[in-house]
Amino acid sequence: MQSVEGYVARAHPRSEDLEELNFTVDGAAVCLQPDYSHIWAHEPHPEYGHDADELLSQFLTWLEAGEEAAVLAGVEHAVPRCRLAVLWSRLFMAAAARGGTLAERLRPYAARPEFLLASDTSKDAIDLLAAQYDQLPEPKRRALELDLLARPFDEYVHPETAKEGFLRRLFGTIGAERLATEEARGVLAAAPEAGTTNHRLFRISSAYVEAGDDYRWLEQDTRDDPAVRDAIADLDVVREKLRLEVGDNEPVEDLDAALGALGELRNRLNAEAIPDRGLLHRAEGSFAQGLHKLVKSDHIGLDTGPNTLSQLVGWIEDASRLGNPEVNEETEAKFEEFSSWGSPSARLEAAEAALDLCLKRPEVYPDLEALIDRMLTDPHPAVRMNTAVHLVRIWDIDRAGFWRRAAQVVQADANRSVLDTFISNTLGRLVWHGAAREVADLVLPMVARFPASDPRNKTIRHHLVERSLQLWFRFGFEDAATHVRAWFDNTADHAKEVRDGIQWLRPVFTAGLRPSDEPHFALQRPQAITLLGQAVTQAGQTLDHYKTLPNPSGAETALAQQVVQIIDTACQQLYFSSGAFRHGDNNPAPLSPENAAIFLHDTAPILRQIGQHGGPHTVYYLIQLLENMVEADPAGVFDLIAAAVLQGGQETGYQFEHLASDLMVKLVGRFLADHKEIFDDPQRRTALVDTLEVFVAAGWPSIRRLFYRLPELLH
Repeated sequence: MQSVEGYVARAHPRSEDLEELNFTVDGAAVCLQPDYSHIWAHEPHPEYGHDADELLSQFLTWLEAGEEAAVLAGVEHAVPRCRLAVLWSRLFMAAAARGGTLAERLRPYAARPEFLLASDTSKDAIDLLAAQYDQLPEPKRRALELDLLARPFDEYVHPETAKEGFLRRLFGTIGAERLATEEARGVLAAAPEAGTTNHRLFRISSAYVEAGDDYRWLEQDTRDDPAVRDAIADLDVVREKLRLEVGDNEPVEDLDAALGALGELRNRLNAEAIPDRGLLHRAEGSFAQGLHKLVKSDHIGLDTGPNTLSQLVGWIEDASRLGNPEVNEETEAKFEEFSSWGSPSARLEAAEAALDLCLKRPEVYPDLEALIDRMLTDPHPAVRMNTAVHLVRIWDIDRAGFWRRAAQVVQADANRSVLDTFISNTLGRLVWHGAAREVADLVLPMVARFPASDPRNKTIRHHLVERSLQLWFRFGFEDAATHVRAWFDNTADHAKEVRDGIQWLRPVFTAGLRPSDEPHFALQRPQAITLLGQAVTQAGQTLDHYKTLPNPSGAETALAQQVVQIIDTACQQLYFSSGAFRHGDNNPAPLSPENAAIFLHDTAPILRQIGQHGGPHTVYYLIQLLENMVEADPAGVFDLIAAAVLQGGQETGYQFEHLASDLMVKLVGRFLADHKEIFDDPQRRTALVDTLEVFVAAGWPSIRRLFYRLPELLH
């Protein structure tokens, strides 16, 4: 048992959502720790088992076939100490197979709701209880059945469905003739004729299916159900007539055939004539997907008759009320983490179809307004998000209604993925259509609503920073400028916003220095460089203070790391903005010597501070940037390079990097060959010697050879 527990702790560590259950059986304390073993240990005797898989297999074999006295003694020892669900399941499994005294000993445990309901033990507890049910006195059987019938299933997302499925599974395994109460037999009487099975919740099976079988996920006994066969037939017709096969982008050919196929499937859905839940969801999604494709097709346009329009509106309304996609307690959180959903999704398709139909035939908009509003508050975030994104379809129909609903999304929806997609896609495009002020009024208040202190706000906060900068630098809104200035006025407390802001400002740092640059941004370049200098200065001051601390705390170290990233970001964005990076087709062209001189003049104080406080990565980018500015100001560029090596570079070990030594040999050689006159200045000559000595001390042979030849090269 200890070996298995050790293996589970290592290979399948306990998830936070699995709570340990503690209860009593016949006065004895019992512990059950769910462990997801119904998945990772679903096969009792795996063909290629190893580690605990093989150990569990041998344990089960011994329980089933071992000498009875030894097995019973082992079980007596194990029961009070047993904790993991995987061990309890093996005990129940063996008892059900072996019967006799072992089954009698474990029967009271298998009859407990905790074991019967737990995913990891349910199958084997039910098997053992069913095998021993006749051994229970009738009063105990009645009490057990009535207790389970009265038990609430509130912990499940769909309590009634979960309760119905469990009771049918348990009572069906026991058998109607062995049940003690009419209520329990009534549960089975209401079950489908196909009956119930006590399969493992997770199992892997193989079967022969024809190529192209889109329903291979259905069990064969389910496929044999006439209602299922009829539903599949209707589905196949819809997929054929509406061209819904994966990869089929061909248009709908026959309007009447498409309407007929959709009508048949709609009737089947309304009659609740699809018994399999998975197939039902597929049918709902396909109905709405086909309907949406038909709305988008050329068959629906200005010449579409009123009867067809009315029919489409009614069907869209029907699709908007279907159960697909489903929602559980984790849907919102998971969607925030990764915005994805299953397809086809009925309500999502219905929402898009409604807005697309409004765009084509605005007269249906009054009939669909309530549906659009309902979809914006749908329980599933994917439906809300896609409705919000496509809301722009009513831009020319009901401008006031668009802004009213946009305000509702921004103010009422709490899902970050929904909001982030809406402000980035829909609102982000509208700023270019004369609506920048309206967008600002919606977006800027969100800056305070979604603070950087909450990790969930990371992505949306990044886009709010970008939108604030856009609204200031592009449209001149002072309320946007207030947010940006507040971040850059207190760099240490807003490191993430400042880094995001510096990245957005990259093209502004050299705006106006190339013929192709936008004139508007050229006017903003001084402001952008001022903000950058402000951020780098504050970051440097924070690092200077950190160096004076004898025993910095963890928080102080974390703050220092954040401001180091600000300095590194500043250097990289200047490097790329300057045109120093020449790989690829989408990078800015290098600056002319005249404009490079302007750039150097404007940014030299910032570059000097970057060199003073940068680490090896930062200093390497800085020197590469300066390498491309040599012709603009050879003396000034060398002074910045020497300062960077002798200050931040030397302090953080830049001289020990192989790339650094190669770059230094290349640069010094260039200076000595093309601009030797700059070293007529004694201070600059001393700086050259000091810079090379740093690399000589690091042990680079190429630098040492250059250093020894220096007197010759300088004359």
